[in-house]
Amino acid sequence: MSNAPQRALIEFRNGFVNGPLASPLVPRPLRRWVLRTLGYDVHPRAGIAERCFIGSRLVSFAEGSFVNVGCFFDGNARVRLGAGVQIGMHTVFVTASHEISEQRDRRAGANTAAPIDVEDGVWIGARATILPGVVIGRSTVIGAGALVVKSCEADSVYFGSPARKIRSLAQIPTRKFQPDHPYTVPAS
Repeated sequence: MSNAPQRALIEFRNGFVNGPLASPLVPRPLRRWVLRTLGYDVHPRAGIAERCFIGSRLVSFAEGSFVNVGCFFDGNARVRLGAGVQIGMHTVFVTASHEISEQRDRRAGANTAAPIDVEDGVWIGARATILPGVVIGRSTVIGAGALVVKSCEADSVYFGSPARKIRSLAQIPTRKFQPDHPYTVPAS
């Protein structure tokens, strides 16, 4: 397939995924099934709420992960959500950026992209922004509105802009994610 038809197919798929399929009128189990059918890496027990923008098939949703209303995944590099990850509404995952140009009349230089990895059990509050190259360690909490510019340790709480470690959660007894927990998204 030549470049133009392949690009048109990708644009059509993205338009469908981020248009009609993202509608509040589409039930979440149907949205999950269609995404899986279109080749997206969505576990049968993952949940994706309405009005989410998923920029490419480089985004993966593991078992028990849940993405709330209006989240944005730019899709220029891989974004991996681990098992049991909970994402608050309107959270933004930005995998692309630009180098700073030496040209004074255009500071946005060459495009760059780096993956984002959100390990198992993470909770990200509403309207947080996660930037390229970040790894959020297992069982970490990212506060609402945080701007995460660098990787975060496991079992910790991060708040602010830029996000800073507030405290460790290592002393709190933890339980392993249980797929049959009553709040887990059922498989369809």
